[in-house]
This record gives sequence, C-alpha cells and structure tokens, in this order.
Amino acid sequence: MAETIFETDNALTRKAWTEKLLRSAKKNTFWNMYMAEGGDNIVHVKNELAKEQGDKVTFGLRAQLAGAGQTGDDYLEGKEESIVTYSDAVTLEQYRHGVRVKGRLSMKRAVFSIEEEQKVALREWAESKVDNLCTDAIVASPTRVCYPVGASATFTVATGGSAGATAAAAINATQSAPTPKFFTQLKTYAKTGGNSRFERLKPLKIEGKEYLVALVPEDVLNDLFNNTEMMNAHKDARERGSSNPLFQSADIVYNGVLIKGYEKMPTQANGSSVNYGKCVLLGKQALVWAWGRKEEFVQETFDYKNQIGYAWGIIAGVKKPQFNSEDFGSLGFYLSCTNISNA
Repeated sequence: MAETIFETDNALTRKAWTEKLLRSAKKNTFWNMYMAEGGDNIVHVKNELAKEQGDKVTFGLRAQLAGAGQTGDDYLEGKEESIVTYSDAVTLEQYRHGVRVKGRLSMKRAVFSIEEEQKVALREWAESKVDNLCTDAIVASPTRVCYPVGASATFTVATGGSAGATAAAAINATQSAPTPKFFTQLKTYAKTGGNSRFERLKPLKIEGKEYLVALVPEDVLNDLFNNTEMMNAHKDARERGSSNPLFQSADIVYNGVLIKGYEKMPTQANGSSVNYGKCVLLGKQALVWAWGRKEEFVQETFDYKNQIGYAWGIIAGVKKPQFNSEDFGSLGFYLSCTNISNA
C-alpha cells in the first residue's frame, strides 16, 4: 500500500509556495452528456439493479420497422408488420480506489489542505475511470470498420471478427486521410444500414434535425481542421446551428455529423508504419450502461484517527450491444492521421 508522506524537508512543507497545488483542471465525465434513460441518447442507462439483487442486466433491442404501410382505404388487417427483437446482457463489476495520508504530522507540515487534495484527486480518478470504461467498450472489436483506400480513396468496409485488423493493415497515409467526401459516405452507409445488411444507426434528434456523432482521436481532428472544405462547411453549420449542448460541444459540424475530438480515442501505427486513428460513428443506444450501485465516497480514519483516507466506488457495467451479431448503434471507421500525439 502506498501512503502519502510529507517529510520536514519536502519542498511543499511551510515554504514560500502558493497554498493551492498546481493541478490539472477537474474535468466532468466526458460521456455524461451522452447518457440518458429511455434509449434516446448514445448511452442507454439502465437502473433496474440499482436497488435490486443480481449482477447481470438483460435488455432488449428492436429493429426499426421496414414496411411501407398502407394508404387510403387499403385493407390493413393481415398486412401488419411484426417487430424484430434481440436481447443482450451487461454484467456488473465493482470498481474502487482510495487515497490515504500517513498521519496528522504530514497533514500539519503542508501549507495546503491534504484532505481536500485527496478528495479532488480521487474525484478526477473516478471521472477518468468511467470515461475509460465507456471508451474501451465502444472501441473494442468492431464488427464493421469503414475506411478510404486506393487512388480514388474508395469507401471500403471490412467485416467480421477480424474487421479491425483488416482495415488497419490496409490504411495508407495519403489515400486514407480524413476528407469531407468520406464523412458524407460514412453517414450514408450508417443511415441506410449498408443497404440493410446491418441495423441502421438511429440519429439523435436535436431541434427537429438528425445528427450522428463521430468520435475521433485528436490527431484526426487536427487534420480535419486543416481541410479548407470541411472548415468552410463547419462555419456555415455553426452560424445556423442549435444551442443544444451536444451540438455546441462538437468540434466540427458537417452534413449531419457532429465530429468530436477526444484524447482517449486511440491512435497507433500499422505494419507499414502508417499512423492511423480508431474512430467510431455513434447513434442511439451505441452503449448500454447499467448501475448496480451508484458512486459512493467514503471517509475512514485509521490508527486512532491519526490517518484519514477516502475511497470511491461503484458497481456498474458497460457494453457495446450487438443485434444479430452486428454492433448496434455504432459503426467503426479508421483514418490515417498526422502523428502529433507521439511526436
């Protein structure tokens, strides 16, 4: 167990330093803005086990109706359409972490509040943990990965269990770069379900307009910012855009796609040493987050109240759902990008 110790000669012990530590700004959970009960946002929150026993939440997924329906006085009876459903499940896990100071003397030596710093540090860790859980789930093992390749940057789709590996190996530094053309093709493919080969993504509705959300690594976003056509279109969209927080949080708005750069989205090099970013296009119910026990902060004392510790914990689970063995609500895509993060 690691314990925070402040010795007498520590540079932060009663010296001419500012009382507050220079710490990174506290961030709210990134995924929180996309969470909602009821399935109308990107992350569908399930609370069934928050007050009940059990460690697995089973949920249903429904395909969109495909029939044309009847018009006028055409007979409807006997021509109804049956709904198609699948079930999936998310298993709960417990996540905890804690901090603890050596004792009252260490607390006395510091010119800042060690108690407060422990709380802040733990809160920042907790927020990062939730973000990591969601990001890891949405990026993992995509069943379809779209990418541009070839002299004409042809829109290409890899499928199956090795979709990610197939797409990564094919990425070319120039042919697979992010462009407005690719994002238009990507949206078309997602909203049509690849001519109904998979369940089409359900867009979010913001003030009557439909949007999908594209999460990309910061390196991919950097290249998009240097694309004149993309940025001109973004400027026009912003001027006519919504005040909705999801809309305003987007870094680029293009043709019904809210493009958001996120530092936790991964980049890496393929076998040809081409740097690329793993990206994902999101619609409704792209993730399911289930609560078993909502977050709890606990203060505890030890050694006759000489030591003070704090702990944070949750019981929860997150999963990228699948419908008929295909990712539901999300679509992977890989793009080459300038290697800024690892320069």
